[in-house]
Amino acid sequence: MIILTIGKNLRKLRLFFGYSQQELSYILDVTQTTYSKWESDLKTPTIRNLVKVSQLYKIPLEDLVYDQLKFDHIQRSA
Repeated sequence: MIILTIGKNLRKLRLFFGYSQQELSYILDVTQTTYSKWESDLKTPTIRNLVKVSQLYKIPLEDLVYDQLKFDHIQRSA
């Protein structure tokens, strides 16, 4: 069974890279409330926004949406 954990992964990545929710909402051109709901799994980002996030962090899209996000190949160059 595949477990989707987009919100948890968004939070992990944001904290790993040192962004605030407000900073990311500005970068992704969404409201801070919307971004907060993504992290809380109250809303799901559109595929377009997921692609933006994966490009920002330079990670494959599938790493963003599936459980067990690995940080061993992610560099803090964003």
